[in-house]
Amino acid sequence: MFTEAERNYLQGQRLGRLVTLSRDGSPQARPVGFAVHEEFIEISGLALATTAKFRNIARHPTVSFLVDDLASVQPWHVRGVEIRGEAQALPAHDGTDAAIRIFPHALSAGDSPTAALSPAPSRRPYRSRHRLLSALRWRRIDVSDVAVVVSAAGR
Repeated sequence: MFTEAERNYLQGQRLGRLVTLSRDGSPQARPVGFAVHEEFIEISGLALATTAKFRNIARHPTVSFLVDDLASVQPWHVRGVEIRGEAQALPAHDGTDAAIRIFPHALSAGDSPTAALSPAPSRRPYRSRHRLLSALRWRRIDVSDVAVVVSAAGR
C-alpha cells in the first residue's frame, strides 16, 4: 500500500495524531505512537481498549491519521502525511495487546516529504488558482513558491 518513500518517512517519525468521531459525531484528536506495516498502520498502548478512541472506532470506523514534522524554521518548512481510511479496534486476546489498525483509502501530503506521495483518488482538481492557494494555506503550507509556479503556468 505504501511506497518506499512513504514508508521511509513514516518509519522515521514517532508520533501521529489520530482523529476519530465521538458518540455525538464531533472529532476527537489524540497523539499516539504507531508502527507501519505493509498494508496498515498499527496503534497500541497501555489500556488502549479502555480509551475513548478505541470506543469511537468501534462505533465509527472512519478515521484520519496525521503524521507531520517541522523540517526547518528558517525558512518555515512543514512536512506531513495525512492518511484517511477505515480503522479496526482489535481487543486483546490470546496474550496479544489491544490494537487499532488503520487501513488507508487515501494518502495526501501537506508539503510532500517526498515527491512520491499519492493524492486521494476521489479529489477533483482545483478549478482556480485562488482555490488551490486557499487549500494550501489551510494546511499551513508556505505558498510563496507555489504561487509563482501556478502564476507562471497560467490559470
